[in-house]
Amino acid sequence: AHPVLSPNGKYLYFFRGDQWTNRIFRSELNGKDEWGKAVEISELDKRGTGEVDYAYPDGNRLVLRGNYGGTAGLFVTDFNGTSWSEPRPIQFEHTIGVYGDLEYLDATFSVNGKVMILSKGAKMYLSFLRSNEVWSDPVAISKLNAGQYSYTPFLASDNKTLYFSADGYGTLGKNDIVRTTRLDDSWLEWSTPEDLDST
Repeated sequence: AHPVLSPNGKYLYFFRGDQWTNRIFRSELNGKDEWGKAVEISELDKRGTGEVDYAYPDGNRLVLRGNYGGTAGLFVTDFNGTSWSEPRPIQFEHTIGVYGDLEYLDATFSVNGKVMILSKGAKMYLSFLRSNEVWSDPVAISKLNAGQYSYTPFLASDNKTLYFSADGYGTLGKNDIVRTTRLDDSWLEWSTPEDLDST
């Protein structure tokens, strides 16, 4: 469930199980454009319960959504060539625990890894990397808050096109995929989301 492809197209991550027994797997694309056998990332599964929410471009840094060290939320782990590091909670400047509820909590990042867009319930939030591992307090993106559930955001490699699943914006049904375009460098101004099912 919840497949996540690394931006370089070489790694596919997904989980099997339920909220108590999730196991994270990774498959690698070989030179014949075939996916290799999925291998469990056992060191992550031994440290807590979670799933991959986002993979950085080279596939060596993951953002996990789950429970690690008795805390629920978003975490970062790095691959050193042989193993994955202990998941570290994403730290905001002053906000603590606001995103502990995992329902509809997802994140996507700019190509340079310095801008994060979060979805939480009916709202989308924006955060900027301030220093090593510390993010600005999330600010709601008013143009993307339709009063309905919005989740699984994905920012394209152009850093301007954002896709996400939503129940609002005049969608034809539930969980429709919508697309919006960033209009300026503040990252707060976006075009009216367009339901791709209606195009």
